[in-house]
Formats: sequence, C-alpha cells, structure tokens
Amino acid sequence: MPNLDDYLEHFGVKGMKWGVRRRSAGRSAKGETDEGGSRKSSSSDAKKTSSLTSRAPDQLTTKQLQAVNKRLELERNYARLNPTKGEILKGRLMGLLSALETANRAYSAINGPVGKQFQELGSKAMAKKKAA
Repeated sequence: MPNLDDYLEHFGVKGMKWGVRRRSAGRSAKGETDEGGSRKSSSSDAKKTSSLTSRAPDQLTTKQLQAVNKRLELERNYARLNPTKGEILKGRLMGLLSALETANRAYSAINGPVGKQFQELGSKAMAKKKAA
C-alpha cells in the first residue's frame, strides 16, 4: 500500500498548459464583450466576407471578389486610423530608436578619424582667427 505522503495530486484544470491563465468570464480574446459579458458577434458582412475569403479567387464571381476586396480595404483603413495602444507605443519607440541611431552615427563620425581631422582643422582656424 502506497504511503499517502508520497502521493502527488493535481488540482489544476485537465489539459491546461502550465503558466497559462484562463480568461475571466466576460472577456474574449480581444476584450470585446457586450453588456452581458458575452463575446460580441460579427456583423453579417464580416461573416459573409470571412466565408468568401476561404475560397480561391477563381471560384468567386466578380461581384463577390469586389465585395471581399472592399471589406478588406475598409478593415485595413479602420485599423490604420484607429491604432491600438500597443501600436501607438510601438511607433513612438521606433521613432525614439531611430533618433538614437542617428545620434550614435553622429557621435561615431565626430570621434572617428575624419571627425578628428575636422576638429584639428577647426582648432587651427580658430587659433589663426585669434592671432589675427
């Protein structure tokens, strides 16, 4: 008979991955919920477009293909005009990194061999100007 102190018991959720938390009730993957806490349903246009995009373009009529392209273009424009907080922060961070890269290149150029020559020429020119 096994000793009860040597027995390992699992109190987690069967099939759940370690370190992964379950979403709280009322939150969907993107946080979109209605007042009741259930996930918002897609519009009929979105559902129709979704079903059409799974098909190859040669299987669609011209009208269906135009509808899919228009819907996808509208979704892209909406996402571009309404960025998430993460996208805004990413843009700001990319701008900051770009400015730092420019500053680093300028610093390297000033302290490099060519920069040192320019500094010497400038010092000589200033010395001549003071002497004159």
